[in-house]
Amino acid sequence: MKNFLLMTLLLTFIFTLTLKSNSNEKIYVMIGSIKLGQKTELVTPLKVEAAVNLATGITGKYILIPTVLRDSLAKMMTNDGIKPQLDKVADSIGANKIIFILVSRIQNMLRVELNLVDVKVTTNRNIGEGFASIHYMQNDSTQLVDPALLEATQRAFAVAIQDSNIYADCDSSFRIFPAPTMIIGGLDYRDNPNYFPKWDLFERPIVSSYDAVESIFEQAKNSPNYVVYDIPTRDSIYTIFNLYVIENHKPPSITEIEALDNFLVRRYITGTFTKQQKNAEIELILNEIVNGRLKPIKSEKGILHKDDLMEFRNVLKEMTKKLID
Repeated sequence: MKNFLLMTLLLTFIFTLTLKSNSNEKIYVMIGSIKLGQKTELVTPLKVEAAVNLATGITGKYILIPTVLRDSLAKMMTNDGIKPQLDKVADSIGANKIIFILVSRIQNMLRVELNLVDVKVTTNRNIGEGFASIHYMQNDSTQLVDPALLEATQRAFAVAIQDSNIYADCDSSFRIFPAPTMIIGGLDYRDNPNYFPKWDLFERPIVSSYDAVESIFEQAKNSPNYVVYDIPTRDSIYTIFNLYVIENHKPPSITEIEALDNFLVRRYITGTFTKQQKNAEIELILNEIVNGRLKPIKSEKGILHKDDLMEFRNVLKEMTKKLID
């Protein structure tokens, strides 16, 4: 008991001294647990703690208490015959909040869920979720998950503390905001070759429509306003729901949208590609997914003047830029 009391006093003194050394009051957080879902073998508890440490530290307001310190105190409590309940450990170590973390992944998309619990009033808890795409590869061709893990953690933390601008003043690489997830769907091809001149883009709809989806994705993926699923990850979601043949030149089915809703996808881009006498009209529609249905938010229209794949790509990218600005 003596060792426990001495250590508690020492820790309390260290944290109190830190508080007094800064004019702004700090909020101390402690990790309660880290759970890793399926296919997260590249994510480790150590990486998660590092992400939380950086996500909290760069706010200038929150400080993460190292897990090794938490575990050392819990061990000392056990040795002194005290059951190291999490709330008691948190209170003794000077934590204001406890974070429970769940990390999950589907192909190239990471999801982080944070459950932030107040130490003094445990019924006071906020849940935040954040998503981020895995973009980078290591030299051995394995995915580098660390940047995506940090982004997703920042988004989840901002939601949990109910401050979407907590990172607004950070350096550009850390200036992250909560953002809804987005899927790029196909275009509904509308052609009438009996009346209009034939175009190769319409004659080869499987090839040109997949290219169209990729072009929209390439423009949308760097938007700070959305977290965009890449096409392989999108198709992985469909496969889980036994939707093996997705045709990008046809409008989405109700089953597709319901599948995306189950994966917490909140935005969806679709549209039409309509052949005219001398050109083709393109319409892109940004939708919100609500209860398994599409709710249009905004649309953009453009004209493709010639049967040219490169021009098709350029027009789609320019329209996408306007659509999600």
